[in-house]
Amino acid sequence: MALTLDGHKTYVSNGDVGGIVRATDDPDGSNMQGLDGDDSLRGGKFNDALDGGAGNDALFGGLGADIFKIDISDIVDGADTDKILDLNFAEGDRLALDGFAAGTFSDSAGANAIGDNGHIQISSWAGLYTAMQTAVGVSITASQVGSTDALRLVFDDGAGTVQTLIISNAYSAYMAEGIMA
Repeated sequence: MALTLDGHKTYVSNGDVGGIVRATDDPDGSNMQGLDGDDSLRGGKFNDALDGGAGNDALFGGLGADIFKIDISDIVDGADTDKILDLNFAEGDRLALDGFAAGTFSDSAGANAIGDNGHIQISSWAGLYTAMQTAVGVSITASQVGSTDALRLVFDDGAGTVQTLIISNAYSAYMAEGIMA
């Protein structure tokens, strides 16, 4: 379904059963939401916002400055694994982490902790590295996926909720920030 809201980005969803969500050809971009189920969100050539919702989701932003949202409070069965296939901070992409306890994240260069409500928007590899290293009240581990350049981040809130995030072509950029820190 697609609905234009007051000239803003077009909202696109697939309901709640999982499946493919594609961006529209709206020059303002698309707000894509997968809701429940295992979804594949595919952005287009404009600035899109991708939110897989609950389930194990694959997010591909395409061209433009995209926002990839990962919300730990969307997890309904204790664990989710989401994949971001083309996070590119140089294109203006951002990673939005949400649903964490208040005070989990703090501001740093390339990372804007919005208020004190467990939400952060990350706009650089340095910001991602610093946010993961300084987070409070959540266990975060970073590792390489096999021999690929994929980065695996595992967020464990200690209360039975685990979010795994795999970001393609990110491990070397992430680790380079650790060397420079």
